[in-house]
Amino acid sequence: MDFRGWVSTTIIIFNLFVLFYFAAINSMYLALFFAAFIESVRYNRRRKLVDLYEVFRSPLTPSISTHPSFQ
Repeated sequence: MDFRGWVSTTIIIFNLFVLFYFAAINSMYLALFFAAFIESVRYNRRRKLVDLYEVFRSPLTPSISTHPSFQ
């Protein structure tokens, strides 16, 4: 094999490595995205079950102080 054939083979192997690396990383990102989406849907369903008015009336909830706005 001459030098030109060696270089083209090396470039093809490198390109295949980059392609598989890209596919693997993006597959992991896609799996993480779906896992986060499913967990956020579960969280929102559980949050709707909490009575927020009861939480706001709790003595453990800090009060909100308001200051007049001088414009």
